[in-house]
Amino acid sequence: MEVLGIIMAGGRGERLFPLTRDRAKPAVPFGGKYRIIDFVLSNFVNSGIYSIYVLTQFKAQSLVEHLQEGWQVHNVSRNHFVIPVPAQMRTGEDWYRGTADAVYQNLHLIKRGKREEYVETEEQMAKILLELGAEGKTLVHQKNKKTFKDKTLLELLELLSELESLVKGISRYRLDLEKYFQLQNGKKGLPTHFIRMAGEEHFLYDDAELAKFAQKHDLNLDELEKASATAKAQYAELFEAAEIDEARKKLEKLGVSLEEYFASDGKAAFKLSDEETARTFAGLRAVLKAIEEEGHRGMTIQRYKGLGEMNPHQLWDTTMDPEKRTLLKVTLEDAVQAETMFTTLMGEEVDPRKQFIEEHALEVKNLDI
Repeated sequence: MEVLGIIMAGGRGERLFPLTRDRAKPAVPFGGKYRIIDFVLSNFVNSGIYSIYVLTQFKAQSLVEHLQEGWQVHNVSRNHFVIPVPAQMRTGEDWYRGTADAVYQNLHLIKRGKREEYVETEEQMAKILLELGAEGKTLVHQKNKKTFKDKTLLELLELLSELESLVKGISRYRLDLEKYFQLQNGKKGLPTHFIRMAGEEHFLYDDAELAKFAQKHDLNLDELEKASATAKAQYAELFEAAEIDEARKKLEKLGVSLEEYFASDGKAAFKLSDEETARTFAGLRAVLKAIEEEGHRGMTIQRYKGLGEMNPHQLWDTTMDPEKRTLLKVTLEDAVQAETMFTTLMGEEVDPRKQFIEEHALEVKNLDI
Protein backbone atom coordinates (compact mmCIF):
# COMPACT_ATOMS: atom_id res chain seq x y z
CA MET A 1 0.00 0.00 0.00
CA GLU A 2 1.34 3.44 -0.97
CA VAL A 3 0.64 6.25 1.52
CA LEU A 4 1.61 9.92 1.34
CA GLY A 5 1.86 11.69 4.68
CA ILE A 6 1.11 15.39 5.15
CA ILE A 7 1.92 17.09 8.48
CA MET A 8 0.39 20.46 9.38
CA ALA A 9 3.32 22.27 10.98
CA GLY A 10 2.39 25.92 10.60
CA GLY A 11 0.95 26.62 14.06
CA ARG A 12 1.80 29.87 15.85
CA GLY A 13 1.76 28.19 19.27
CA GLU A 14 0.60 31.34 21.07
CA ARG A 15 -0.20 29.40 24.27
CA LEU A 16 3.43 28.26 24.43
CA PHE A 17 4.85 31.79 24.35
CA PRO A 18 7.67 32.71 25.00
CA LEU A 19 8.89 29.31 23.71
CA THR A 20 7.39 30.23 20.32
CA ARG A 21 8.76 33.75 20.17
CA ASP A 22 11.35 32.79 17.52
CA ARG A 23 9.93 29.54 16.13
CA ALA A 24 6.75 27.73 15.18
CA LYS A 25 5.18 25.38 17.74
CA PRO A 26 6.37 22.16 15.98
CA ALA A 27 9.97 23.41 16.27
CA VAL A 28 9.90 23.92 20.06
CA PRO A 29 12.70 21.83 21.65
CA PHE A 30 11.80 18.82 23.78
CA GLY A 31 14.08 16.52 25.72
CA GLY A 32 17.32 18.11 24.60
CA LYS A 33 17.96 17.64 20.87
CA TYR A 34 14.38 16.71 19.88
CA ARG A 35 11.52 18.92 18.69
CA ILE A 36 7.77 18.52 19.09
CA ILE A 37 7.41 17.54 15.43
CA ASP A 38 9.65 14.53 16.03
CA PHE A 39 6.78 12.77 17.84
CA VAL A 40 4.65 12.98 14.69
CA LEU A 41 7.44 12.10 12.30
CA SER A 42 8.42 9.12 14.43
CA ASN A 43 4.82 7.89 14.41
CA PHE A 44 4.68 8.20 10.63
CA VAL A 45 7.94 6.34 10.03
CA ASN A 46 7.15 3.59 12.52
CA SER A 47 3.78 3.18 10.80
CA GLY A 48 5.50 2.56 7.48
CA ILE A 49 4.82 6.02 6.03
CA TYR A 50 8.04 7.31 4.50
CA SER A 51 6.83 9.85 1.92
CA ILE A 52 6.12 12.93 4.01
CA TYR A 53 5.41 16.60 3.24
CA VAL A 54 5.59 19.07 6.13
CA LEU A 55 3.40 22.14 5.54
CA THR A 56 4.99 25.18 7.22
CA GLN A 57 3.84 28.78 7.64
CA PHE A 58 4.86 30.89 10.67
CA LYS A 59 8.50 31.39 11.76
CA ALA A 60 9.53 28.22 9.95
CA GLN A 61 13.32 28.68 9.68
CA SER A 62 14.17 26.72 12.85
CA LEU A 63 11.83 23.91 11.79
CA VAL A 64 13.25 23.71 8.27
CA GLU A 65 16.82 23.54 9.60
CA HIS A 66 15.84 20.74 11.99
CA LEU A 67 14.24 18.72 9.19
CA GLN A 68 17.28 19.17 6.96
CA GLU A 69 19.72 18.17 9.69
CA GLY A 70 17.79 15.34 11.32
CA TRP A 71 15.37 13.88 8.79
CA GLN A 72 17.25 13.40 5.52
CA VAL A 73 15.86 9.94 4.73
CA HIS A 74 15.73 10.09 0.92
CA ASN A 75 18.92 8.02 0.61
CA VAL A 76 17.58 5.20 2.78
CA SER A 77 15.13 3.70 0.32
CA ARG A 78 13.14 4.44 -2.77
CA ASN A 79 10.48 7.10 -2.43
CA HIS A 80 11.54 8.04 1.13
CA PHE A 81 11.54 11.77 1.84
CA VAL A 82 10.66 14.44 4.39
CA ILE A 83 10.16 17.73 2.53
CA PRO A 84 9.11 21.07 4.08
CA VAL A 85 6.54 22.91 1.95
CA PRO A 86 6.11 26.65 2.68
CA ALA A 87 2.77 28.39 2.22
CA GLN A 88 2.65 29.49 -1.44
CA MET A 89 -0.71 31.25 -1.78
CA ARG A 90 -1.61 29.02 -4.72
CA THR A 91 -5.34 29.76 -4.55
CA GLY A 92 -5.28 33.48 -3.89
CA GLU A 93 -3.78 36.12 -1.63
CA ASP A 94 -4.52 34.26 1.62
CA TRP A 95 -2.22 32.10 3.72
CA TYR A 96 -3.55 28.84 5.12
CA ARG A 97 -6.97 29.53 6.65
CA GLY A 98 -7.20 26.20 8.42
CA THR A 99 -6.47 22.51 8.05
CA ALA A 100 -8.78 21.90 5.09
CA ASP A 101 -7.49 24.96 3.24
CA ALA A 102 -3.88 23.89 3.81
CA VAL A 103 -4.61 20.53 2.19
CA TYR A 104 -6.60 22.15 -0.62
CA GLN A 105 -3.76 24.54 -1.47
CA ASN A 106 -1.39 21.57 -1.80
CA LEU A 107 -3.50 19.08 -3.74
CA HIS A 108 -0.83 19.13 -6.45
CA LEU A 109 1.53 17.36 -4.02
CA ILE A 110 -0.95 14.55 -3.50
CA LYS A 111 -1.37 14.10 -7.25
CA ARG A 112 2.39 13.82 -7.73
CA GLY A 113 3.29 11.93 -4.61
CA LYS A 114 3.11 8.48 -6.20
CA ARG A 115 5.12 9.23 -9.33
CA GLU A 116 8.65 7.90 -9.41
CA GLU A 117 10.85 7.46 -12.46
CA TYR A 118 14.44 6.77 -13.35
CA VAL A 119 15.58 9.11 -16.10
CA GLU A 120 18.61 8.54 -18.30
CA THR A 121 18.97 11.83 -20.20
CA GLU A 122 18.43 15.56 -19.72
CA GLU A 123 15.96 15.48 -22.62
CA GLN A 124 13.80 12.91 -20.84
CA MET A 125 14.00 14.92 -17.61
CA ALA A 126 12.91 18.08 -19.41
CA LYS A 127 9.94 16.25 -20.94
CA ILE A 128 8.79 14.97 -17.56
CA LEU A 129 9.00 18.46 -16.04
CA LEU A 130 6.96 19.86 -18.91
CA GLU A 131 4.31 17.15 -18.52
CA LEU A 132 4.01 17.83 -14.80
CA GLY A 133 4.02 21.59 -15.19
CA ALA A 134 1.42 21.54 -17.95
CA GLU A 135 -1.09 19.38 -16.07
CA GLY A 136 -4.46 21.13 -16.10
CA LYS A 137 -3.03 24.23 -17.80
CA THR A 138 -4.43 26.21 -20.74
CA LEU A 139 -2.43 28.77 -22.72
CA VAL A 140 -4.23 31.43 -24.75
CA HIS A 141 -2.67 33.77 -27.31
CA GLN A 142 -4.24 37.09 -26.34
CA LYS A 143 -4.16 38.53 -29.85
CA ASN A 144 -5.47 35.75 -32.09
CA LYS A 145 -7.17 33.74 -29.26
CA LYS A 146 -5.31 30.59 -30.28
CA THR A 147 -5.70 28.08 -27.43
CA PHE A 148 -3.17 25.43 -26.40
CA LYS A 149 -4.23 22.64 -24.06
CA ASP A 150 -3.24 19.06 -23.29
CA LYS A 151 -1.55 17.59 -26.40
CA THR A 152 -1.18 20.89 -28.30
CA LEU A 153 0.25 22.62 -25.23
CA LEU A 154 2.82 19.87 -24.73
CA GLU A 155 3.73 20.02 -28.42
CA LEU A 156 4.34 23.76 -28.12
CA LEU A 157 6.30 23.41 -24.87
CA GLU A 158 8.55 20.66 -26.24
CA LEU A 159 9.29 22.83 -29.25
CA LEU A 160 10.07 25.79 -26.98
CA SER A 161 12.34 23.59 -24.85
CA GLU A 162 14.21 22.51 -27.97
CA LEU A 163 14.49 26.14 -29.04
CA GLU A 164 15.80 27.12 -25.60
CA SER A 165 18.61 24.56 -25.91
CA LEU A 166 19.56 25.98 -29.30
CA VAL A 167 19.44 29.52 -27.94
CA LYS A 168 21.80 28.54 -25.11
CA GLY A 169 24.17 27.16 -27.74
CA ILE A 170 24.15 30.47 -29.59
CA SER A 171 24.51 32.50 -26.38
CA ARG A 172 27.91 31.00 -25.58
CA TYR A 173 29.34 33.36 -28.19
CA ARG A 174 28.16 36.39 -26.14
CA LEU A 175 25.72 37.49 -28.84
CA ASP A 176 22.74 39.78 -28.44
CA LEU A 177 20.11 37.10 -29.07
CA GLU A 178 17.21 39.42 -29.84
CA LYS A 179 19.37 41.31 -32.33
CA TYR A 180 20.47 38.02 -33.87
CA PHE A 181 16.88 36.84 -34.37
CA GLN A 182 16.03 40.15 -36.02
CA LEU A 183 18.56 39.26 -38.76
CA GLN A 184 16.19 36.56 -40.00
CA ASN A 185 16.10 36.73 -43.78
CA GLY A 186 13.09 35.32 -45.64
CA LYS A 187 15.21 33.53 -48.24
CA LYS A 188 18.51 32.98 -46.44
CA GLY A 189 17.24 32.26 -42.94
CA LEU A 190 19.45 33.17 -39.99
CA PRO A 191 23.18 34.00 -40.33
CA THR A 192 25.34 30.89 -40.14
CA HIS A 193 28.68 32.62 -39.46
CA PHE A 194 29.78 35.47 -37.27
CA ILE A 195 33.03 37.37 -36.86
CA ARG A 196 33.84 39.70 -33.99
CA MET A 197 36.72 42.12 -34.46
CA ALA A 198 37.55 45.64 -33.35
CA GLY A 199 34.54 45.59 -31.04
CA GLU A 200 32.04 44.99 -33.87
CA GLU A 201 30.03 41.91 -34.81
CA HIS A 202 29.63 40.86 -38.44
CA PHE A 203 27.06 38.25 -39.48
CA LEU A 204 27.25 36.27 -42.72
CA TYR A 205 24.61 34.01 -44.22
CA ASP A 206 26.66 31.44 -46.16
CA ASP A 207 30.16 30.22 -47.06
CA ALA A 208 30.40 32.53 -50.06
CA GLU A 209 29.78 35.65 -47.97
CA LEU A 210 32.25 34.37 -45.38
CA ALA A 211 35.02 33.79 -47.93
CA LYS A 212 34.48 37.23 -49.47
CA PHE A 213 34.57 38.95 -46.07
CA ALA A 214 37.69 37.05 -44.94
CA GLN A 215 39.52 37.91 -48.17
CA LYS A 216 38.56 41.58 -47.92
CA HIS A 217 39.90 41.89 -44.36
CA ASP A 218 42.80 39.45 -44.79
CA LEU A 219 41.58 37.15 -41.97
CA ASN A 220 42.91 33.76 -40.97
CA LEU A 221 39.67 32.03 -39.97
CA ASP A 222 41.40 28.96 -38.57
CA GLU A 223 43.30 31.09 -36.07
CA LEU A 224 40.24 33.14 -35.16
CA GLU A 225 38.20 29.98 -34.60
CA LYS A 226 40.71 28.81 -31.99
CA ALA A 227 40.39 32.06 -30.03
CA SER A 228 38.98 31.83 -26.51
CA ALA A 229 35.47 32.97 -25.61
CA THR A 230 36.76 36.30 -24.26
CA ALA A 231 39.11 37.13 -27.14
CA LYS A 232 38.72 40.50 -28.90
CA ALA A 233 38.74 38.83 -32.33
CA GLN A 234 36.68 35.70 -32.83
CA TYR A 235 35.07 33.59 -35.57
CA ALA A 236 32.49 30.84 -35.22
CA GLU A 237 30.17 28.85 -37.43
CA LEU A 238 26.68 28.97 -35.90
CA PHE A 239 25.58 25.37 -36.42
CA GLU A 240 22.36 26.00 -34.48
CA ALA A 241 21.09 28.48 -37.10
CA ALA A 242 19.55 25.84 -39.37
CA GLU A 243 17.82 24.09 -36.46
CA ILE A 244 16.48 27.38 -35.12
CA ASP A 245 15.08 28.15 -38.55
CA GLU A 246 13.31 24.76 -38.57
CA ALA A 247 11.91 25.50 -35.12
CA ARG A 248 10.67 28.86 -36.44
CA LYS A 249 8.72 27.12 -39.19
CA LYS A 250 7.16 24.70 -36.69
CA LEU A 251 6.16 27.59 -34.41
CA GLU A 252 4.46 29.34 -37.30
CA LYS A 253 2.46 26.19 -38.05
CA LEU A 254 1.24 26.27 -34.45
CA GLY A 255 0.13 29.89 -34.82
CA VAL A 256 2.97 31.73 -33.02
CA SER A 257 6.15 33.40 -34.22
CA LEU A 258 9.83 33.33 -33.30
CA GLU A 259 9.62 37.02 -32.40
CA GLU A 260 7.13 36.15 -29.65
CA TYR A 261 9.72 33.95 -27.97
CA PHE A 262 11.53 36.93 -26.42
CA ALA A 263 8.93 39.73 -26.71
CA SER A 264 10.74 42.34 -24.60
CA ASP A 265 8.03 45.04 -24.94
CA GLY A 266 6.45 43.91 -21.65
CA LYS A 267 2.90 43.68 -23.01
CA ALA A 268 0.79 40.71 -21.94
CA ALA A 269 0.66 38.47 -25.03
CA PHE A 270 -0.14 35.08 -23.47
CA LYS A 271 -2.41 33.96 -20.64
CA LEU A 272 -1.62 30.77 -18.73
CA SER A 273 -4.37 29.48 -16.46
CA ASP A 274 -5.68 26.49 -14.54
CA GLU A 275 -8.59 25.93 -12.18
CA GLU A 276 -7.02 28.07 -9.46
CA THR A 277 -4.83 30.76 -11.01
CA ALA A 278 -4.25 32.82 -14.16
CA ARG A 279 -1.08 34.65 -15.18
CA THR A 280 -0.05 36.67 -18.20
CA PHE A 281 3.33 36.73 -19.95
CA ALA A 282 4.93 38.94 -22.57
CA GLY A 283 6.80 36.14 -24.33
CA LEU A 284 6.90 32.38 -24.80
CA ARG A 285 10.28 32.08 -23.10
CA ALA A 286 8.71 33.31 -19.86
CA VAL A 287 5.83 30.83 -20.32
CA LEU A 288 8.32 27.97 -20.69
CA LYS A 289 10.18 29.02 -17.54
CA ALA A 290 6.92 29.21 -15.54
CA ILE A 291 5.87 25.72 -16.69
CA GLU A 292 9.30 24.26 -15.80
CA GLU A 293 9.16 25.84 -12.34
CA GLU A 294 5.69 24.40 -11.82
CA GLY A 295 7.00 20.99 -12.88
CA HIS A 296 9.67 21.14 -10.16
CA ARG A 297 7.17 21.82 -7.36
CA GLY A 298 6.89 18.98 -4.89
CA MET A 299 9.53 16.96 -6.73
CA THR A 300 12.67 15.41 -5.29
CA ILE A 301 15.41 14.90 -7.87
CA GLN A 302 18.41 12.72 -7.04
CA ARG A 303 21.28 12.44 -9.51
CA TYR A 304 23.61 9.45 -9.66
CA LYS A 305 27.16 9.82 -10.90
CA GLY A 306 27.90 6.12 -10.64
CA LEU A 307 26.47 2.77 -9.66
CA GLY A 308 28.20 2.90 -6.29
CA GLU A 309 25.87 5.69 -5.17
CA MET A 310 22.76 3.55 -5.54
CA ASN A 311 21.04 1.34 -3.01
CA PRO A 312 20.66 -2.35 -3.98
CA HIS A 313 17.05 -2.08 -5.14
CA GLN A 314 17.88 1.01 -7.21
CA LEU A 315 20.82 -0.80 -8.82
CA TRP A 316 18.49 -3.68 -9.72
CA ASP A 317 15.76 -1.41 -11.12
CA THR A 318 18.12 0.59 -13.33
CA THR A 319 20.99 -1.71 -14.25
CA MET A 320 20.85 -5.35 -13.21
CA ASP A 321 17.29 -6.25 -14.25
CA PRO A 322 17.63 -7.79 -17.76
CA GLU A 323 14.16 -6.51 -18.66
CA LYS A 324 15.05 -2.85 -18.00
CA ARG A 325 18.77 -2.35 -18.39
CA THR A 326 20.35 -0.59 -21.36
CA LEU A 327 23.50 -1.90 -23.01
CA LEU A 328 25.62 0.37 -25.19
CA LYS A 329 28.17 -0.92 -27.68
CA VAL A 330 31.38 1.10 -27.84
CA THR A 331 33.48 0.81 -30.99
CA LEU A 332 37.11 1.99 -30.96
CA GLU A 333 37.65 3.16 -34.55
CA ASP A 334 41.04 4.84 -34.06
CA ALA A 335 43.06 3.55 -31.11
CA VAL A 336 45.87 6.07 -31.63
CA GLN A 337 43.51 9.06 -31.67
CA ALA A 338 41.65 7.72 -28.64
CA GLU A 339 44.91 7.31 -26.72
CA THR A 340 45.99 10.84 -27.67
CA MET A 341 42.67 12.29 -26.49
CA PHE A 342 42.76 10.33 -23.23
CA THR A 343 46.34 11.42 -22.53
CA THR A 344 45.47 15.06 -23.26
CA LEU A 345 42.42 15.17 -21.00
CA MET A 346 43.47 12.74 -18.25
CA GLY A 347 47.27 12.81 -18.33
CA GLU A 348 49.66 14.43 -15.90
CA GLU A 349 50.60 17.31 -18.24
CA VAL A 350 48.47 20.37 -17.48
CA ASP A 351 49.39 22.66 -20.41
CA PRO A 352 48.02 20.42 -23.23
CA ARG A 353 44.75 20.02 -21.33
CA LYS A 354 44.50 23.77 -20.74
CA GLN A 355 45.15 24.47 -24.43
CA PHE A 356 42.51 21.92 -25.49
CA ILE A 357 39.89 23.46 -23.19
CA GLU A 358 40.63 27.00 -24.41
CA GLU A 359 40.38 25.96 -28.07
CA HIS A 360 37.19 23.91 -27.72
CA ALA A 361 35.32 25.61 -24.87
CA LEU A 362 32.77 27.21 -27.19
CA GLU A 363 31.92 23.87 -28.78
CA VAL A 364 30.59 22.38 -25.54
CA LYS A 365 26.84 21.64 -25.48
CA ASN A 366 26.46 19.25 -22.54
CA LEU A 367 28.68 20.08 -19.57
CA ASP A 368 28.41 17.77 -16.57
CA ILE A 369 29.95 19.26 -13.42
